[in-house]
Amino acid sequence: MTTRIEEALAFTPPDKAQLARYFSLINRYFDPQYGGFENIARDEPTLFVGNHSRFGFLDMPVMVQGIYEETGIYPRGLSDRFHYTVPVWRDYITRLGGVVGTRDMCRAMMEAGKSLLVFPGGGGEVVKGKEHNYTLLWKQRLGFVRMAIQNGYTITPFSAVGADNAYDPIIDGHQILSAPLIGRALEKIGL
Repeated sequence: MTTRIEEALAFTPPDKAQLARYFSLINRYFDPQYGGFENIARDEPTLFVGNHSRFGFLDMPVMVQGIYEETGIYPRGLSDRFHYTVPVWRDYITRLGGVVGTRDMCRAMMEAGKSLLVFPGGGGEVVKGKEHNYTLLWKQRLGFVRMAIQNGYTITPFSAVGADNAYDPIIDGHQILSAPLIGRALEKIGL
């Protein structure tokens, strides 16, 4: 994932075979199934908007790969700044074409006609409680949608189904943050 606009615009997606090799273990283990690609406009820039699954580190790459393989569109993931605090993780997301989800970056990507993928619920959805399975916790974050409309983008919703049933949380993010020592420590490092 990159914070530099010039670097983000210069990114070249891997070829489909290379991406399939990169995700071969994930694909063999999870065997993702896709549907609805016939509804994606292939000749215009698109903002893909969806729900993060619990422990959502896999849903972005799996969605990017599926969209790319089926449509030829390589959507660029808009990511939270927090991802920059984890050295190996930020390198992984950068290799996949992820970019920091700021207004300036989004504007530059849209002006260049790049298709984008965003999880408006962000990290809150990744640590959600069981009562929020398959829920998009949008929290009135409308900036990217407004920018998409202003730039003539198609807005395509998607949903990642299955992962929220794969885990049965015994504690959710809000409970973790309310624990005095853990909550303060996580707050201190920016979580």
